[in-house]
Amino acid sequence: MTNLLVEFEERIAAAAHAAGLECKPRPELGFQHFRGGAGEETLQGAHLPLHVRGLVIGRYPVLLGVLPDIPDVASVRETVRRYRNQGVVARSHLPTEQALDLQLWLQGPPGSDDDPEWRALALAVERDDRVARKLVWTPPTAPDEREATFTAFVGRTFLARPWKALPPQPAGQLDRLSAVVAVAGDLSIPAEVLDRWLKLAADDEFEDGPPLVDALIEAWPEPKP
Repeated sequence: MTNLLVEFEERIAAAAHAAGLECKPRPELGFQHFRGGAGEETLQGAHLPLHVRGLVIGRYPVLLGVLPDIPDVASVRETVRRYRNQGVVARSHLPTEQALDLQLWLQGPPGSDDDPEWRALALAVERDDRVARKLVWTPPTAPDEREATFTAFVGRTFLARPWKALPPQPAGQLDRLSAVVAVAGDLSIPAEVLDRWLKLAADDEFEDGPPLVDALIEAWPEPKP
């Protein structure tokens, strides 16, 4: 099980690098002691997972873990309970703004993607949003098929970069967009704002989503007093 977690961590680190994000080990997120206002309290091992890794990817703290070998409901619930407890401990070691972004990524055993029981359990785990958002990767039995399922898993995380995979739009697409400016009055949007939006959308300066959104908002004129 430890080897599975090491491989999982290596895959995650490679995906973070591909996304242009720094991936730093944060072993204290897997500690047993909880940092509180009155000092530190150590949780008993029976309440925490046996195997866990702590990372900070970009600005997001992430706990990595593994699920049991068999799709037993009681075992999976107990494992997730322990990881939830670890999430509480991890959050005590993080500043408030990072603690709110904590995520828990779990890997099922090899072959779990081929098992309907495992797929149902994985969905149940992900619906539990207590302490941290949870995502589960269920690798298939065949090693040569795992890369595709892992890519799909990454596509559900903040590591996804869908805008980098989009094909470039031909000039004709932008030309059709310019027709929107002609009906700006009907849309109740100033024509100069729409024109500015089109220029921003075509500007190579904005490769990331958030900066472009901020620029689009700033293009709207301040309301007159």
